[in-house]
Amino acid sequence: MTATISRTLLAVVAATASLVLPGCGSSGAARTAPPVPQVQAMTPRATAEVPFERAWELQLPGRIERSWIGEQLPDLAFFQIADSHEIHCVDARSGLTRWVSEGFRRQILGDAFVHHQVLPGEKEKEVIVDDRLYFIVDDTLYCLDIGTGQRIWHIVLPFAPSTGPMAAGATEGNLRVFVGDWNNKVQVVGIHQPNGEAQRKFPYVVWQMNMPGPVLAQGVESEELVYLSDSTGEIHCFKLDRSTVWEAATGGAIDGGVTTRGRVLYAGNDGNAVHAINRLTGERLGQLNLQGPVRQRPMWFANEPERLYVWVDSPDHAIGGLVALRAQPDNVAFADGGNKHAIEVVRLGVEWRVPGATKLLASTPLQLLLSDGRPGMVWAVHRGNGQLQWTWDLNKDWGDGRAKVEHIVVQQDRSDLLRTLIAADDSGKVMAFRMYGFVPTPAQEAAGLTSRNLADQANAKAKGEAKPEKADKPAEPAQ
Repeated sequence: MTATISRTLLAVVAATASLVLPGCGSSGAARTAPPVPQVQAMTPRATAEVPFERAWELQLPGRIERSWIGEQLPDLAFFQIADSHEIHCVDARSGLTRWVSEGFRRQILGDAFVHHQVLPGEKEKEVIVDDRLYFIVDDTLYCLDIGTGQRIWHIVLPFAPSTGPMAAGATEGNLRVFVGDWNNKVQVVGIHQPNGEAQRKFPYVVWQMNMPGPVLAQGVESEELVYLSDSTGEIHCFKLDRSTVWEAATGGAIDGGVTTRGRVLYAGNDGNAVHAINRLTGERLGQLNLQGPVRQRPMWFANEPERLYVWVDSPDHAIGGLVALRAQPDNVAFADGGNKHAIEVVRLGVEWRVPGATKLLASTPLQLLLSDGRPGMVWAVHRGNGQLQWTWDLNKDWGDGRAKVEHIVVQQDRSDLLRTLIAADDSGKVMAFRMYGFVPTPAQEAAGLTSRNLADQANAKAKGEAKPEKADKPAEPAQ
């Protein structure tokens, strides 16, 4: 008798493996492929030979099993300790420990989520910053105050979660925490608001929605619209109150999730395609076919308005790696004129590719710091042309030489302002390396712009503003 395994079951097995891997909050499990010939030909540099300076050091109480930096608060790094499973919140710029949480039973399941909220206060022009950290341990959803690390609430979920949580909503009253369910559902948790003194606040499942297949990646939110993808290849757009705005099929499983930028939603699938969709209407704006599947979430940076990065998952160096795409929104007018509205499109095309790269470690305005999965090895790739400039072996100048780097905090700082690489060894020692000073973008580098040019321009502008105006000459007396 021949056994048949369904596509859904295979997706469940693969996603379960990715949920328990130690790592840092990035969607999808990166594979380790043999180094590309260009990397093998390079002699890795030591710390003193790269343009990064040691910013700070920190000794944590044990080996790190998981770390992450939230996209909404890139100045904070979070570390979970292997033995106690407690969480340490560290300032990513100074290395100062903000707080240490209580211990938990096990490692965090899936990805944690950092929710940044700025709420209006009671007084005029007063604002209240209310930042929360959401994560799942076993079948329990926790909410921690990022300011203090104290537990605000928790709920034992009445289902088996398949993703980490994603929070949306401007206030506690309309807070909605979206979690995937292995039973082909999306479950949404909210906070009950009391009507009187006899009642109390408590979290509960507000609503749920059936999906065609399991949800294997965290959702994303933009302007109180939530976007989720499932293993059948469908993308779903929800409002916070359980109403579906639109749905779209892509023809392949979207295991890594989607991303939004402006009015456009981008998604890659295992059908070797990248899709651009109007996130407000679900209208298709563009599609690009690649040579391999895309199983991680696409990413973008603020200083590159027409650039999209996708990861092609293949052990073949001629196919797999990081691919930089040109994503240019455009409008196509009808040839016959008339009163018809122009068609909105997104033109997609490949600009360059880095073979063998599997994950992003950090970024500067000029370079991307990438990895192929080997602990302690960093690649510096020029963002203008995708050329590999140098490799960096963190183990060369790490401590006394006995400890080995086994962990690098994965981050995507869309503003490129942090410019910091954070690594840890097998004893829990953390070291941060930062690129200081003026760092040009590829366009500024091509134009020859340096820090001296900027200083001269600033001085000239300041002198021009400080120069006193000539007084008007008094009029001559009338003859």
